[in-house]
Amino acid sequence: MSEQDLVARVAELEEKLDATLKVVSKLVTALDSMRSGDPKFIFEMDLVKHSLCETGYFENKPLEE
Repeated sequence: MSEQDLVARVAELEEKLDATLKVVSKLVTALDSMRSGDPKFIFEMDLVKHSLCETGYFENKPLEE
């Protein structure tokens, strides 16, 4: 692997880490809302789910019947 390949790979990993940290931040916000009894936590958890799908950690598949 060349140095240029390694630099490109590090950049990809930095982007993935940044996206992951944003998802974790949204999750913490949702959990804080849930703990305080705020009903908006449902909306915030939905945002977490969509963020997980966007980052590739979770597939948004319909439920099978």
